Amino acid sequence: MLNCKIIINPTSGQGKGLFMPWLIKREFAVQDDDIVRTTCLKDAEDKAHYFASIGVNPIIVCGGDGILNAVLNGVMNVSGNVVIGYIPAGMTNVAANAIGIPQNFKLAIKTIKKGFTRKIDVGKITTPFESRYFISMADFGLIADLVRLAEGNAAIKRLFGKIAYYLIGLYKFIYKKRFFRVVHNGKYFDSFNLIFSNGKFWGGKFFWSEHISISDGSPDIFVFENMSSIKLFRIFILLVMRKKIREPVHLKGGKIEISADYEVPWQLDGEFMGWTSKATLEIIPKAAKFICKKERGRF
Repeated sequence: MLNCKIIINPTSGQGKGLFMPWLIKREFAVQDDDIVRTTCLKDAEDKAHYFASIGVNPIIVCGGDGILNAVLNGVMNVSGNVVIGYIPAGMTNVAANAIGIPQNFKLAIKTIKKGFTRKIDVGKITTPFESRYFISMADFGLIADLVRLAEGNAAIKRLFGKIAYYLIGLYKFIYKKRFFRVVHNGKYFDSFNLIFSNGKFWGGKFFWSEHISISDGSPDIFVFENMSSIKLFRIFILLVMRKKIREPVHLKGGKIEISADYEVPWQLDGEFMGWTSKATLEIIPKAAKFICKKERGRF
């Protein structure tokens, strides 16, 4: 491929990333210096920003949702017209499901070679300290804290993989919930957990609604108001079983403003981002350009 760079996370997917460089070099017939290994998410973001600024197009990323989010931010801060290709190699690869990119390595390569591109919606969060973009979802409160605990314990994550999040979830299940204020279209809610969805899939292959689309220009927002731990547990059981869920509160469209008298944990695309007492979330329609399958039914 001409004028492309391939950014790889060598530690992604419990070691799968170690075998990717020579496979990718063979499939794309690129040179060694076209394949760039990252040392951390900030490094991936900086590299993507640099490549986009000097006219590299497309930029291909191989790894999990975290490195894809980093590359997205690096690219979006230069231009939404720089094409991003994605080879999923993480544990859950939620963004690949949402965008329409095969999970299988060879099929993902085949999709990139065909070169069909599509503009997708991108989420944006603004806090007093920074603005960041995301593909699939933003979580505030309980779920973000679960991500923090799972990401912070590499031994648990490496040993149990996806199950790590469920184990941490059981641990947090007994903890007291803390509430923050949510404002949507002039209505106020007190919530201990908020999910701001851009893509359909959440936490792997689960989804809160069958009708969420990454190309409708509108977010789906799920507000967890006060409820018992038993009810919360039942909601997640129904989610795993793909049964109809009547709670939490489901809001559609518009912006969300979050405020609290304490620092609320938050995460984007499966990566813990930190703490904030104030944030605004919105969707930017058709903001990023991705290589994906032609089939449109999944969007």
